[in-house]
Amino acid sequence: MHMSELEYDLPPELIAATPVEPRDQSRLMVVDRTTGEIQHRHFTDIAEFLRPHDLLVVNNTRVLPAKLSLKRKSGGLITGLFVAQRGPGMWDVLLRTRGKVREGEELIGAPYSFLLERRQGEGLWRVRVTPGDDAPTALAQIGHVPLPPYIEKQRRLAGAAAAQGDQQADASAADRRWYQTVYAQGIGRSVAAPTAGLHFTPELLTRLEAAGVRRAAVALDVGLGTFLPVETETLDAHPMHTERYHVPAETIAAIHETRAMKSDGRKIVVVGTTAVRTLETAAPTILESPAAVHAPTGISGDTNLKIAPGFPFRLTDSLITNFHLPRSTLMALVGAFLGNDGVDRLKTVYALAVREKYRFYSYGDAMLIR
Repeated sequence: MHMSELEYDLPPELIAATPVEPRDQSRLMVVDRTTGEIQHRHFTDIAEFLRPHDLLVVNNTRVLPAKLSLKRKSGGLITGLFVAQRGPGMWDVLLRTRGKVREGEELIGAPYSFLLERRQGEGLWRVRVTPGDDAPTALAQIGHVPLPPYIEKQRRLAGAAAAQGDQQADASAADRRWYQTVYAQGIGRSVAAPTAGLHFTPELLTRLEAAGVRRAAVALDVGLGTFLPVETETLDAHPMHTERYHVPAETIAAIHETRAMKSDGRKIVVVGTTAVRTLETAAPTILESPAAVHAPTGISGDTNLKIAPGFPFRLTDSLITNFHLPRSTLMALVGAFLGNDGVDRLKTVYALAVREKYRFYSYGDAMLIR
């Protein structure tokens, strides 16, 4: 498909610079794939569309504070993004510089020193970090939330923090809480949040559990590629980035239990495109390998799955997602889930969202496709 098929016009003021609080008061567009009916609700109403024994599958990865603010000896500031740890004290860092930096130059992010050892690619550097703490320890001290560029741009252009009152006045400090799901676990390994999950609150999760809705987790560590635009004319030509995933044994068991009740209308409701890509990557193993059902630690692997119209979804019955950037692989995935004429339906849905002034992108509103 041509990426031009995934274009739409979005007024800049509909790009959400901060989330709604409480999170579950964001708006929710409910799309019925069978009837075409569309409802305008709030996210807290999602309990009305889930049934006892439905399975809610979330991505519980934790966001790493991967953004760096480093100082040159000349006093100039350079913004960086942690990409990966390659060994003790050895990192790959993407540097955003207007001027030239050179091999052997030292940058400071007190109390750490960053020695640029060699260029790995456009803007990407292999860096020796002193002291050689592991990356999560160091970033917990000096890192910042790696917000998507469009949020930072919207805040600069619109003055969102000042315009929306005291609640947003310290938005950058609040992002550590805002840009993390309430069910995130483990050591931070993602450079972006699985944003469809940002709408859940502990209270809403408790209410769903009391109603008999079960929850299971997968983990997909969202990588640098999530910030990279599609620059090819066609989706087929776009090289999909690779990310690490894990499906625990208890999630595999819950999937099989839910599928056994599918004739009774029970569904696997997947929260976000990252969880979809994880489940659909693992689907052949989960469904066809008896060993996977009994694997004590679950299954892990790497995925560069690209989902486009015509894709045969095997484990995703319903999808909770946000409103995504134009010309993105995320839009292609949602269009694929909407069915054979999914791209046309997606354009109709997005045009309606614009008319109804839904808030878009990571901190924006949500959609349930059922």
